[in-house]
Amino acid sequence: MTGGDYLLLSIRSNHWAAIASGRKRVELRRVRPVRAEPGMRVLVYSSGEDMSLVGGAVIGKVIEAPVAELWPSVRTRASVSSDEFTAYFRGSALGYAIVLKEVWTMVVPITLRDLRRRWPRFVPP
Repeated sequence: MTGGDYLLLSIRSNHWAAIASGRKRVELRRVRPVRAEPGMRVLVYSSGEDMSLVGGAVIGKVIEAPVAELWPSVRTRASVSSDEFTAYFRGSALGYAIVLKEVWTMVVPITLRDLRRRWPRFVPP
């Protein structure tokens, strides 16, 4: 990893709010993001009404496990109910939990419009 390597993740606004407040410490995924490794810096694009680059974090670790085994290891850190977890992973054999640390928020988020002014072909992840 070089000094400028970042992983751009799109996270729903309500989940980002939980991460930023410290209530949620893992981001759940059905597919492991390419290059998601411990120590990788993450930039967060908040989808939904925000449509902005809102902050970031550092990946502490990535947990890969059968879905049935993943829930017990993340239930207190995922900020979702058992029903939400089950619905999200329905049809998936494996699940991934990206453990986030060193979370920070931008004082002024960068809107999608501003991102596209700078990079006209920018497409949110």
